[in-house]
Amino acid sequence: LSRASLADSRWDIAFTDVSGRTRFTRQGFATEDLKVHLSNQPGIFNLRVGADTGDRQVAAIATLDGRFTASTLIDRYSDLAWLKPWVVGASDWKLAVRIPAGAKAEGDQPSQLLLTSDLVGTAITMPEPMKKPGQSSLQLELRAPLPIERGEINLRLGEVMRLRGKVRKDLPLN
Repeated sequence: LSRASLADSRWDIAFTDVSGRTRFTRQGFATEDLKVHLSNQPGIFNLRVGADTGDRQVAAIATLDGRFTASTLIDRYSDLAWLKPWVVGASDWKLAVRIPAGAKAEGDQPSQLLLTSDLVGTAITMPEPMKKPGQSSLQLELRAPLPIERGEINLRLGEVMRLRGKVRKDLPLN
């Protein structure tokens, strides 16, 4: 691929300036560190499908690594828009989505998101104890089902906060 566009409305993702190689086999395919832009911010995208995932229980694995503003990531999930005024700057992020094999029906196992960052470069302007200067490190790890309403989320923000709960559309977190 050379300066292509890739998009998927189900995930609200649109990559531009996509460049790199994809290797195809009879059992699947795998990209090789595609250079992409997400909201004009550069990243590296990989997608492995079928046998190339290395796990028969997994239909596909997608990863994205890059330095993104928190608002670029928040824009993918409108229910988190309230966070945008409280996070300023850009940090290195690692995102991974695992899509289980055979998941078609509503009751099937949902896809899983893993999102991590040290948040260096992003300030959190909330009151203490959540407040964080931009250049300090605070490890963030989020594990969530996709769609997010289909299971339990686990969020860890350093030693400051741990959250485990379920998100339901138009209902408070429980």
